[in-house]
Amino acid sequence: MYLAHKIATAVQSPAAVVAAGLVVASGIVASYWHLRHRPSAAETERLRREQLSLNGRIVDGSITETRWLTEGASALPQILMYRYSIAGVTYECGQDVRALGELVRYVRIDLPVQVRFNPRNPGDSIVVSESWSGLRMRGKQDEMIASPESGGSWEGWLQGRQESPGTGQEPF
Repeated sequence: MYLAHKIATAVQSPAAVVAAGLVVASGIVASYWHLRHRPSAAETERLRREQLSLNGRIVDGSITETRWLTEGASALPQILMYRYSIAGVTYECGQDVRALGELVRYVRIDLPVQVRFNPRNPGDSIVVSESWSGLRMRGKQDEMIASPESGGSWEGWLQGRQESPGTGQEPF
């Protein structure tokens, strides 16, 4: 009886009604913002790359294939397929590198790469991010690069290298 009397008295106070209304309104706004403000897929991927570049372990790997985007005179890899082994288990992964454009323009596929992986989930890995790169890059004078003409694979590069005599350089 006493509690019912206190509640009825509090509801009659205009300050208490305004305060309760503000609490309810702010709760609704906060809930709406929290539910609607979810990161986009691109932002989630950027955060994953950043987390791996800061906390991932490094292991050696190799690029097995690339897929290229050709726009006019410039060619940029879209996807880098790579392979690495941890504790006798070989992982084959791909990384979408379209968002990293200039960071992967001069990638060499004929050399080993470094792979950063999550020790709790070894299949979660990267070869390049905005703040770290395990790729080897070519210089302007270096012609050993996978290109769209070679199919973006090691075999295509090697075949193209053997078919172009007269360079004066051995492929290895």
